[in-house]
Amino acid sequence: MNAWQLGAALFALSLLPCAWISLRGRAFRRLVGLEMMGTVLTLLLLTWAEADRRTSLLDLGVTMGLL
Repeated sequence: MNAWQLGAALFALSLLPCAWISLRGRAFRRLVGLEMMGTVLTLLLLTWAEADRRTSLLDLGVTMGLL
């Protein structure tokens, strides 16, 4: 396991609190959790692409970041 894979695992674990916030609470808090989940997912895709040296995932992560 290299540093990129460890970073991707940490980003994957950080999706859990975002999902919890997205499923519970008032509408504004759910929206904030959903937006944060998109940001963390983008970072997860970028670190996973670098860990596995897959350019297709890197393209998807950059596209999600631009949106």
